[in-house]
Amino acid sequence: MRLRPSTLLLSAALSLSGLSATPALAKSAAEWLALTGAVQIGLSQAVEKAQAVAPGKAIDVELEEGKKGAAPYYSVTLISPVNEEIKLRVNASTGDAAVEENKGRAEGKHAKRLADARITLVQAVDAAVAALPGKPLEAQLDSDWGKTSYKVKMLRADQTVMKLRLDPATGAVTRQEKD
Repeated sequence: MRLRPSTLLLSAALSLSGLSATPALAKSAAEWLALTGAVQIGLSQAVEKAQAVAPGKAIDVELEEGKKGAAPYYSVTLISPVNEEIKLRVNASTGDAAVEENKGRAEGKHAKRLADARITLVQAVDAAVAALPGKPLEAQLDSDWGKTSYKVKMLRADQTVMKLRLDPATGAVTRQEKD
């Protein structure tokens, strides 16, 4: 196989920048199971802890692995009352929350999605758990083919990871698939 010079340059630039030309792999159910074993605070509680530190409407929350043996944490992104995008970190063991970054003025797409949503991210997570019991791992206010929806990723008792799409007005599950 012969590589073109432009391909070689791109690969070299990505490797020097620390980025990879290959996509990151999703966690397996076993990896999610191991990660959730150390979790004391649920996803919905993490959002509430974050909102106590920085008031706003949550648009994204993800369970993340702590670096170098640190406790797992939730990365929570919310839109403040003054339309700023704020990223917080919530310790998944203690519930301690702190602002990680204020990204400044929120993108217009976030305002549109929040306007389309009649239920909160926490209500969407609760609706997902009621429809398909499991441990919520990630949730976000998203767009699916141009239509606002909530996306919730869950670890089921049978160790399958499921992705659910929910209606932003009612919380009804509109689609579910294995991750």
